[in-house]
Amino acid sequence: MLLYCLLLHGLVTIVRCNSLPSWNFPACWNTNRLLGNMNGINESESESDYDRIVVIGDIHGNYKGLIENLVKANLIYKNTINGCQWNKAMLSTVLLIQMGDIVDRGRFSTKCYKCLKDLQTTASFTNSYNSSIHIQNRVIRLLGNHELLWLSGDYTYHNTEYDTEELIQALIREMLLDIKAGSLLGSFSINPGSIPMLFSHAGARKTLVESYNQLQLQLQLQNISNPGVNSNANSNANQNSNSSVNASELVRWINGIVRGSVVSCLSSTYIYEAMNSRGFPVACGYEHFQHPIYSIGQERGGGPDQIGGVFWTDYSILSMEAEAEAETGTGTRPLGTETGGSGIGNDSTDRRTLPLQLSALTSPSPSFDFIQIVGHKVPMHEIVSSPYLLATCVDAGMVGGGRAYLEIDRHGRMVSHTKVTNADTGYKRWVEIDMSDKYC
Repeated sequence: MLLYCLLLHGLVTIVRCNSLPSWNFPACWNTNRLLGNMNGINESESESDYDRIVVIGDIHGNYKGLIENLVKANLIYKNTINGCQWNKAMLSTVLLIQMGDIVDRGRFSTKCYKCLKDLQTTASFTNSYNSSIHIQNRVIRLLGNHELLWLSGDYTYHNTEYDTEELIQALIREMLLDIKAGSLLGSFSINPGSIPMLFSHAGARKTLVESYNQLQLQLQLQNISNPGVNSNANSNANQNSNSSVNASELVRWINGIVRGSVVSCLSSTYIYEAMNSRGFPVACGYEHFQHPIYSIGQERGGGPDQIGGVFWTDYSILSMEAEAEAETGTGTRPLGTETGGSGIGNDSTDRRTLPLQLSALTSPSPSFDFIQIVGHKVPMHEIVSSPYLLATCVDAGMVGGGRAYLEIDRHGRMVSHTKVTNADTGYKRWVEIDMSDKYC
């Protein structure tokens, strides 16, 4: 494998591998294993049991584009008459992840939502040609900022021709129940090839992770004041606040907040009655989505005190942070969060006033022990990534005609599949790009 790394990326790869986290791409990962796993990645973390991970970005009601991607990925039958049905001739297992923003703009928001939910509920099946082969696939459906707009009662971007009030309210009802049941998530993580990957609609920028660390710091403060209380929580808080952030912990935090918001909404008297009375609007309202993970970053029109949550930050921020980390091999504080500012994410705490054991917990620049896969980008009709695949965006502008999806094998290697058009002839064809080679 060392020879493979040298042949694929050249001798300079070894130098780069040693200065960066060992999961940046499979060649570096395997090289660092041979060099002694210098960055201390925990290899006992759960790895992917799937032969392929297929990731589809923003859909925005474009049913035709969704079907094209699913057919090209060999997940469903071509020309399916009765909706979305798995290709039961497949021999390999697949994890399908859709990154959110199913609704708004396009004509078939409800149809797209139903397609993915049908695939999710029928992901386990027997091979149509060999009854001894049982396929156990999985579908992860993520929330996007446009689903949150509908849940909040904002239908600014709905398709005025096809998205009737009745369809919108019916879909909101279904989304609320799916979030409560855990079949519609705020984020997801998995470790193909022991490479930790975090999936969310817009991404976790460092200011958001700092707010997460502050919660861990508060827990640590409580446990120092009460040393006999919850020593396990004390240990976890110390680990999360004083070191790099774990993807699975961040995912658990995000999903807990999302589900809590919906449970709070459903517990209100009006929503409870509306859910049981067809014809009444059931949107929760913005008051149920006030946590910082829902905040809009300044680059997307938010206020100066908004940190940009996992549904509303911008890929340009993630890319900037990833490039800085790739250059230095360490965390770099993002722009706009200088010491002395106000609001969540700013380092307004005077570290000199903290006890010595606590000042070590307030690192102003958390580093990530995972790579990020996101959507929510101004469409470019292609999948893009930052150096070393630290942040990859799969929003190819499906509603505008873009067709693309990302495929990740069980070793963590990423390949993009994009439908391109020849400018001279108009001929369209699918092109595969090995992202691990292109961006490493």
